[in-house]
Amino acid sequence: MKANRNRRGATQPDEKTRERSAEERKIVTPTPRNVRAKAEGDEGKNDEKSDPPATDTRSL
Repeated sequence: MKANRNRRGATQPDEKTRERSAEERKIVTPTPRNVRAKAEGDEGKNDEKSDPPATDTRSL
């Protein structure tokens, strides 16, 4: 079997590796509240708890 390589010479992950869950790969990045709420199925209930929109950083 020939390994797929990118421009830097590193091998690409195979299909089995790509399909592993984040838990198996030990990815522990925090998930935003709105994403967690959507996954739990109560997106509408947490609208008032969601993070405020980002402010405009350009001065007028």
